[in-house]
Amino acid sequence: MDYLAAGYDVVGAPFLGLPKVSTKFSRALTILFNVLAMVQVVGRAMIRTRRGFYMLIGNNLTMLKSTFMKYGGLCHCKADDIDLAIRVLLSRGRIGLMDVYAVTEVPSTYYAFRSQTIRWATNDIWALRKYARRALSMGFLNYIDLMLWLIKYPTAYIAWP
Repeated sequence: MDYLAAGYDVVGAPFLGLPKVSTKFSRALTILFNVLAMVQVVGRAMIRTRRGFYMLIGNNLTMLKSTFMKYGGLCHCKADDIDLAIRVLLSRGRIGLMDVYAVTEVPSTYYAFRSQTIRWATNDIWALRKYARRALSMGFLNYIDLMLWLIKYPTAYIAWP
């Protein structure tokens, strides 16, 4: 709650990937997940401290109920966390990053990973279609930052056979 008292509307925690089933693939993917978490989430938060970090990940966010209602609650769509983060951002709200980690399961096979990536890519494409035009109001650098965040999984899906 210290984060919320410090003026953030919402705070999230970076993820720490751990394999549920240890395989060669899941161990290698765990390294990738954790490096990406440090670069994508923690690194971006560190360079954006004056403007506030804005992307939330659904399994590790917290906010006051009044704040949740202020931003319209969940969209009841596949991309609730992305949708909520973008609505907070467009309303000039502040999203902070906690200094704790939320554990997330790393897929144990390539096919499970591919299925997860397709789901994430679908969510990002949905958010791109819904918010690309409205996000222009955030200013050029924030707009580019958001677009780069939202194309990471669609691009990965296209790149992998």
